Amino acid sequence: VKRYPLHQATVELGLLAHSGEDPEDPSPFGIKAYRKIKRERLACPSCFICDKDCFHIEEGPFAGTVVYSHAFSPVRRMGKTFCLDDTAHGVVLAGMLNRYGLGNHEFVRLVEFLFDLKERGLLAKELLKELPLKQDFESGRALIELVTHREGFGDVMAEGMLAVIREVGEEARRYAHQVKGMATMMIRGWI
Repeated sequence: VKRYPLHQATVELGLLAHSGEDPEDPSPFGIKAYRKIKRERLACPSCFICDKDCFHIEEGPFAGTVVYSHAFSPVRRMGKTFCLDDTAHGVVLAGMLNRYGLGNHEFVRLVEFLFDLKERGLLAKELLKELPLKQDFESGRALIELVTHREGFGDVMAEGMLAVIREVGEEARRYAHQVKGMATMMIRGWI
């Protein structure tokens, strides 16, 4: 394992080491931002990748926030899904999902699905008034709270993709990326 050519980079960056990204990219969800918030990488005893991260926000309104995650990808997904321009916001949202026991993959896919249905005009006006379907930090926070506490349409979202389709209408099924009710690939062109 130690002779693996990318061993050190993999230990330092996990799967980001294999992303082909520019390490100097200044974007809030690039490798440079990752290095800034990463306090340490952790691994199971037999794992050489160190696939767990401890993120620490050192400045701003969330200074002192510590979030443990299985990787940087949940932070990045929150950033892309909600068009965030602050790494700390992505960390906070990913931390909320983790703390509340919500699956990052399923939550993001459901939110992306709802964004898509909104753009297609398939969501009822009453639902649009209830759901904070904007691409910003506060909407992300509010949606996580709605699902966690099963409030309003959050109760439907908590039941998953098929429940959302049943509630919104059968027309929505043709835009749902799901297999047996589980969300699959993101629908906005990100993998």
